[in-house]
Amino acid sequence: MLLRSPLVLAALLCGALPCLAAHPAHAREPRRFFLSGDGTLSIRSTKNRFRFNGRFRTRDGRYLPAALRRINRVIGTRYSDRAARVSLRFIEVLSFLRATLHGGVITVSSGYRSPRYNRSLRAKGRTVAKASLHQYGMAADLHIARVAPKLLWQTAKKHRVGGAGYYKSRWVHIDVGPPRSWTQGTANVRKGVSDDNKRLIVVPELDRYRSGETMSLRLARMTAYPLGVRQRWILEKIEGADAAVKVLASRAVTPRRPRGAPRSRGGCTRYRSIAALSGFSLRLSGLAPGRYRVRVGFCAIKWPAMPKEIVSRPFEVLAPPKR
Repeated sequence: MLLRSPLVLAALLCGALPCLAAHPAHAREPRRFFLSGDGTLSIRSTKNRFRFNGRFRTRDGRYLPAALRRINRVIGTRYSDRAARVSLRFIEVLSFLRATLHGGVITVSSGYRSPRYNRSLRAKGRTVAKASLHQYGMAADLHIARVAPKLLWQTAKKHRVGGAGYYKSRWVHIDVGPPRSWTQGTANVRKGVSDDNKRLIVVPELDRYRSGETMSLRLARMTAYPLGVRQRWILEKIEGADAAVKVLASRAVTPRRPRGAPRSRGGCTRYRSIAALSGFSLRLSGLAPGRYRVRVGFCAIKWPAMPKEIVSRPFEVLAPPKR
């Protein structure tokens, strides 16, 4: 068995920053994402008066809460709202794209959307996905000064940042969901591709953790409720990637459920909103260094097309720092 000891339940839900274990103040934090920028961002919005220009991550890897709060305001949400908070992964992707393309200010035309606002746009016939990641702080429509929109789209595709949509205008859709791309002619937002929870995903907050840290996860792309989630999940140690992935070891784990979660019955908890599915956590104690993923099962399924289970993107548990 490659897992050296069981996972224990998280002692608390994540607060203002990712739940990172305590380390000496001088210790350098690891890069928390497989793809990340230079820790700086210059961003503004066409929808509000807010803008941010500066550093959101220190050179030794620590995230700056005051900067993250300002970036959230630009993108149209509040950092204090756990369910609507802009994901760190998305902020890092924006920083990466801007640095890679030597771009200027990022201008956002559409950032965070509440589920109600997303529904209203669809009712007006707008090209808006039913399971839009704008509802999770994981997407925006934007352009980068001094960067051609098509080049931005091509770069996002090349580096597999997530979703990339090109509409032959100055605006490009960027998200941090599964890698995929589309154009105005191939967008399929009105074809029911995500109906009945067909495209559910489970998203770890970070890509890299130290053993003993708490991992936050959320479910996304829900389109039908109630969504029954099994109380017991599976943690898998893996090697390889995509179709060639191989499971080396696995263990049943029980995540801490989001605050205010409904009562579980028969090992099945039925959730009824995006917010209710945004605060799962697992304590990653005693794990051997390597790559892992989480397998989440569903229950009380009402829709034949809905998957019975899904797996997260891989994440890495790091070896303890040398003393």
